[in-house]
Amino acid sequence: MARQQMTIGKKIGLGFAVVLLLTAILTGVYQFALSSATSTFTGLIETDMAIAVRSNSALNDLNKCRRFEKDFLLTGTEGKVKEQKNSFADLGDELDTIEALAKKNNRPKIIEQIEKVHTQVDIYQKNFELIVVAPEYERMSIEPKIREAARNAEPVLEELYKTVQDEANQNTVLAKARAKFLG
Repeated sequence: MARQQMTIGKKIGLGFAVVLLLTAILTGVYQFALSSATSTFTGLIETDMAIAVRSNSALNDLNKCRRFEKDFLLTGTEGKVKEQKNSFADLGDELDTIEALAKKNNRPKIIEQIEKVHTQVDIYQKNFELIVVAPEYERMSIEPKIREAARNAEPVLEELYKTVQDEANQNTVLAKARAKFLG
């Protein structure tokens, strides 16, 4: 009889062990699915959304540069030169950050677009600085060069923003699908 009780005790213990093992496996699978979905969404936020936000901010900074440039041409106020230079510095910071994010995540197309924008905005800024030191009667002859450089940079920034926004949306859909599948 003691032998049967021990066998029943072992059976009950074995049953608890199996339930505990299945619970641990289920918890492990759930934890994997949760961490996988979280890392996918975190990557999406850290990369695609950050580049999209910074691209939009760079476009706004370029527009501010243009606004302060126009204000300077209209008023000749030195304060507008300082505001334009501050906006240009902000633009450069945004472009550098986008480039760093693109390099970190191995995005050569974005790096190429940022280099194009850098080239155009550098030309823009050099021409603006020429206008600042030029006599008033020569300023309007330099202005078309500024306009051209800005017009060349703006569509590239808009295209970059649109491209990254589309990629972010596609990656969001994929991340949701992956989370649903793993869930």
